[in-house]
Amino acid sequence: MTDSTLTPAQERLAALRAEAAELAERKAAATADPAAPDDGPRVAQVGETVHFVRSGFSVPQSLDHELFGGPGNRPMTRGDELVITERHREAARNRLGQPGWLALVHDPSEQMRRWGHVVIVPGPRPVGMEPWVRGDRDWSEARERAMLAAAALGDPHERADAIAAVNARFGGPPASNSSSTVYRGDDGDLPRGR
Repeated sequence: MTDSTLTPAQERLAALRAEAAELAERKAAATADPAAPDDGPRVAQVGETVHFVRSGFSVPQSLDHELFGGPGNRPMTRGDELVITERHREAARNRLGQPGWLALVHDPSEQMRRWGHVVIVPGPRPVGMEPWVRGDRDWSEARERAMLAAAALGDPHERADAIAAVNARFGGPPASNSSSTVYRGDDGDLPRGR
């Protein structure tokens, strides 16, 4: 086949192959020059300690080649610390070989873009960091447990002091509110007869 008889699909394929070859040449030139600046994000390294400032992140620990999936994911809560191991580094790699969540540890702006809030912070957990944030569910549950323990005290003076300590640590009670849920019919609205 000559160039004049190429179909539009074959022309696109040839253009994409040329573009891929150009990208491969640029990548090879960048890796061959050790003085070239590294524009990529700083990736958390094996042995580095990180801590979590929000609950709900799951750290992958299973490797692709493990039988029965390996140990699975480790759910992290606010205040948890993690020392990154080789297993974490390998399990975090995505299918393209990129470092996954480890590339986000030192990039809070990317965490904000991707998740809407910062989740992982480098370094050990600060002393005195509470495992909850005021107003969230964990805070409400911890406050309620502390208030129940304080109210269970028999001596009225001790009980008053304990309740004051709970209020000093957790703040006032959560704002009372109510919510209602309206379930709609299949056509998007409730039947008129009800």
